[in-house]
Amino acid sequence: MNYIFSEAKNHILQGRRYLRGREELVYTAIFIVVLVAVFPALLMCLASHTIVAFIKLMTNLTFKYTIVGLPFVVGYEALIVNTMYVGLFSIYIKPDTKIKDVFSGFTKGNYFNKVIALIVYEAAFIPMILFVKLFNVISMFALPFVVVSVICICRLSLVSFILADDPTIPFYRAIQMSWEATDGYKLTIFMINLICCLPVVIYTLIYSVFSELLFDYDVNIFIHLFVMIGLMRSTYALALLRVMARMFNDAAIASVYKDARNNYKEDR
Repeated sequence: MNYIFSEAKNHILQGRRYLRGREELVYTAIFIVVLVAVFPALLMCLASHTIVAFIKLMTNLTFKYTIVGLPFVVGYEALIVNTMYVGLFSIYIKPDTKIKDVFSGFTKGNYFNKVIALIVYEAAFIPMILFVKLFNVISMFALPFVVVSVICICRLSLVSFILADDPTIPFYRAIQMSWEATDGYKLTIFMINLICCLPVVIYTLIYSVFSELLFDYDVNIFIHLFVMIGLMRSTYALALLRVMARMFNDAAIASVYKDARNNYKEDR
């Protein structure tokens, strides 16, 4: 375990060294990707709420808005957002990149080839989602789904980097290369994700508990206002923390990719 932690720490430090002097470029690229990812999805959710409300008004049918909104959001992520991440990752692994390269996923190589490869990668999260849904009912039986999901996520985590490095690679080859290249790196990738995401998880839990306490109790209006301002600041801090964690996490995985790529070529 100490070896895995040491390897993860080394890759995180290596990623930080690579980012030195490029922070502005990477932050701008992440901001563009988040902007493209979040706001259209929010608009789709709002539109789905409106559609469902209109249908209920006209027909008296009752169903959840997610039935309407979920396909739009999932489709948008599969067709647009995932491809944006391919362009973002090219900035991590290629030295002579500019901000326009964040859109290179659409302009270089076969677009639908990337879409298919990344849909396969996203499918690795399905067992995890099933676990979350079944946790309260059959947690003992759902736990293997989590293990399978984590293994698949780690083994396929280099697909986007492979496509960013060489957009001409067929999707099935990118999947195969990621699966083979991550042999020996699974626990390192898992530890990197754990280290980078843990502060965000802890902060989110504290923030959620604090928010629930605020709205569960009747307090003086001035105290309520004061705490609300604090929550707003905490929201901005949480967003910034997520962006920073994402940058360090992706840079560390990029370091793993370079290492795994070199070893993979030597083995071949």
